Amino acid sequence: MTYLTGQWKLEKTLSDGTYVFRAFGSDMAGNWNVTGTSYVTIDTIRNRTDFFAQLNQTSQARLVQSGNQVNPGNVSLALNYTLDFLFTGATIKIANFSWLGANQSAFPNVSIPAPVNSAFNVSGGAMAKSVWVDVNGFVSSFDPVVEFDYPYRIFFYLNGSSALPQAFRITNECNGVFGNRPCYALGENRSSVYLNSFSGAAAGNDTQRPEITLVSPAGTTSSSVSIIYSVSDNAGVSKCFYSLNGASNVTLTACANTTVTGAQGQNTITIYANDTSGNENSAFSAFTVTVQQAPQASSGGASGGLAAPAPKPEQKKNETAKNSTRETKLCAQVVTSASKDGVCKEFPTPCDVPNGWEKTSSCAKTIEMKEETPTGHITGGFGIVNIIAFAFIAMAVFIGIRKLL
Repeated sequence: MTYLTGQWKLEKTLSDGTYVFRAFGSDMAGNWNVTGTSYVTIDTIRNRTDFFAQLNQTSQARLVQSGNQVNPGNVSLALNYTLDFLFTGATIKIANFSWLGANQSAFPNVSIPAPVNSAFNVSGGAMAKSVWVDVNGFVSSFDPVVEFDYPYRIFFYLNGSSALPQAFRITNECNGVFGNRPCYALGENRSSVYLNSFSGAAAGNDTQRPEITLVSPAGTTSSSVSIIYSVSDNAGVSKCFYSLNGASNVTLTACANTTVTGAQGQNTITIYANDTSGNENSAFSAFTVTVQQAPQASSGGASGGLAAPAPKPEQKKNETAKNSTRETKLCAQVVTSASKDGVCKEFPTPCDVPNGWEKTSSCAKTIEMKEETPTGHITGGFGIVNIIAFAFIAMAVFIGIRKLL
């Protein structure tokens, strides 16, 4: 028992029946007392057979408690129930209601509303099932649920009237406590929509393929090829994969972009995407992989627009020698006279004349004389002074000889 504001309290769960009870109490000194005998009768069981008999004249209904079908002739006012309406391809549920607040003179009604095909067409689907529920004031507190006998992928909440329903797309997948209604839940062989209130719901198949936009690769690229793409779907993307040059498919985890290695030359790539309904689409691209080669040295210079590498020192020396030889072969093979500082010399070819020497038609015949340098070395060749001195000596010798004669 619990004590609260001067009173003791005890709560127990009891089934229907009559119960007898007394209360005992004692103080801290050990004094005690007891109340007189009291009686209580619990009567929650009600017979709802007549209600179901009338309800089933227009509908096929059943009463469920904790997942099990129960007898409507033995219902409890202390428990919550679900009223199922069995419809072709669907089960409409007025769930989690209590008979204690139910209006037994009001009967829910389930029907087929006017089709909302246009709403499905715009959403990339095809309507399969639709239901309309008039609760008609039977209960005010309940959970509205429609369970379809197929795992559909596109759902709508219907409002307005059965003759002119307005369709609103349900895009939320239900969380664990169904707190994001309206929402949908998918099962292995079924699908359900959870609403905030009735009036209707519709479900259909997804007929639209995923949309793929392939950005890269395209044109010419290097061997490291970036796969950049985007994919979307009206219901949901399930998986993505690709095939490079017709090889086996490779899964793209989480449909993310990636990088692959292409082959030199022409390549092809195909990106595939599947949606949750099994619809598939693909995008194709052809591209060229160009791998730059190291430039080759050649006598004709660089080719293909690539700059030739700088020659090594030894290679440069050899090229200079070759060019010198090439120029020598092109020089005229004519003995050439040239003079400098009064000295005239003959050279084998015009190309052999040193810089600073002036070419002349010929040099006069002279006798080579060797002059002693300040250091004692002898140098060859005649200067103009040598020639004049030699002339005076020759003339003196000639005059002396004549006198003797």
